[in-house]
Amino acid sequence: MRRFTRWTAAGVVAFGAAAGVASGWSHPAPPNPSTTTAPATPSQAPTVLPAVAVVAADVPRQEAAVSLIWRSPVEGRVGKASRYTLTATNTCNQVVQKVTVQVRVPAGVASSGCTPAPRTVDGVLLWDVGHLRPNEARDLVMDFTPSARGPLAAEAWVTFTGTAAATVAVREPRIEVSCTAPTEVPLGGSVPYRYVIRNTGDVPVTGVRFEQRHLTPPPTGELGAPGTPAAGAVSESTAPLLAPGAEYVVTKHLPANGRGELHVGFDVTADDGLAATTSSRTKVTAPKLEVVVTGPAEVGLSKAVTYAVTVTNTGDLPVERATLTCEAGAGIKLDPNVTPAAFSDKTPSPAHTPWDVRQLRPGESRTFRHTGTGTRSGEVFFKAVAVEQLPSQSARPAATAGREHKTVVRGVPGIRMEVTDSVDPVRVSGETVYEVKVTNTGTEADRNLQLACNLPAGTELLSATGPTAYLERVGVDFNAPGQARNQRTVTFEPVRELGPQTEVVFRVRVRATATGDGRFRAAITSDHLTTPVVREESTTVYGN
Repeated sequence: MRRFTRWTAAGVVAFGAAAGVASGWSHPAPPNPSTTTAPATPSQAPTVLPAVAVVAADVPRQEAAVSLIWRSPVEGRVGKASRYTLTATNTCNQVVQKVTVQVRVPAGVASSGCTPAPRTVDGVLLWDVGHLRPNEARDLVMDFTPSARGPLAAEAWVTFTGTAAATVAVREPRIEVSCTAPTEVPLGGSVPYRYVIRNTGDVPVTGVRFEQRHLTPPPTGELGAPGTPAAGAVSESTAPLLAPGAEYVVTKHLPANGRGELHVGFDVTADDGLAATTSSRTKVTAPKLEVVVTGPAEVGLSKAVTYAVTVTNTGDLPVERATLTCEAGAGIKLDPNVTPAAFSDKTPSPAHTPWDVRQLRPGESRTFRHTGTGTRSGEVFFKAVAVEQLPSQSARPAATAGREHKTVVRGVPGIRMEVTDSVDPVRVSGETVYEVKVTNTGTEADRNLQLACNLPAGTELLSATGPTAYLERVGVDFNAPGQARNQRTVTFEPVRELGPQTEVVFRVRVRATATGDGRFRAAITSDHLTTPVVREESTTVYGN
């Protein structure tokens, strides 16, 4: 027959821990649930201390308890070893920590064969058990050999640290937002946006607000109407309370008014500092025409001129059909029977009738050539305009492009000079007027025309008139070097420009001072003339 003795100690804890101790061979009164038992030694009765416990109403009662049970023979023999087993069991529903079991060996008893091996401190066997999980038991085996008769009273006690745990459900509100939008839309349409705001947390989300905004300035101007704001908010609104797992769908539309990229963001905020954002990029596509004109910068009068016109689709969509119209200003006459260089569907007649341009894919070019003839000098502008032809129900505007090219038609100046005298012959002391008429009979203006006149011998200058003032009086010739100055020269300031079919008249009035046959000599120079044009007029002076 074996003897079983059990001792337990328990503590009540809430969000904390308590230490307990159990010892002895007998059955003491069970501990009060509201107290914890302090460690006791075999020579000192357990002392009951008040427990400090705060138990929340919704937190279950938690007690730490470890029992010690001896299993031993009913009787022993002197000098003969008997096996004793001490079982430490965690009898609560929580893990107990730092479990230490101690056994005091009675006087006159030798211990041996302990499993596991204990530490011995002042005649006390000590086992550091560590932690015990709920309902876990640990056996401590020892052999006792008594040396004398009498009762063998071995004492055991246990110390441990109990734990208390409380489970709190931690919840988190969360929001997410996603966007669905097309990657490309044609010019003139609208861009549909579908935003989904989701509560991915496990508590309701309140105070949901959202805003759609342009992240970069949107392309505008293609439709000739005001576009959306350059940047910033487009619209903002609020959403109702979102339960866990619920979602709120927002649909928006923005006009595609300009060719380019729409970069749009969508921001969501809510109470508790929640925020989420998303963005999208949509390319607004359209055909785009570009016209390049090449031709001469100058052409001679009555000479042929050729212009090359290149039409290119630099956009994203094909041009099914376009028209090209070419015109030249007064001064160049275009050939009405010209044939385009390539890829046209008809020959224009007259010159301003448009050519058809068909199936111009993105990046593709067509070249046309126009010929003409210079008919009048001056600056002439050649203009080419390409216009896309769209069905009447088309929502987008037609692609257009134009280019001008300036050509200067150069004519040829023709300078003619005539000299006459008003009285011939003239008597001494009489007067005569020499008239110099300069005419540009050509088709181009001449510039910087300068007239120099040599007076006949036996005359003196009375006056000189013309479109410009004369530079010097008789005897002061600034054009002649040093002592070689001609004492009988009158030079006029240059005429800056003399247009085609125009004339200027100079008059020099003189008085006869001596008889004889004199010669009036006029010489004119200009930018066009490589050598001066010279004319003379003879005058006879007779005596009284």
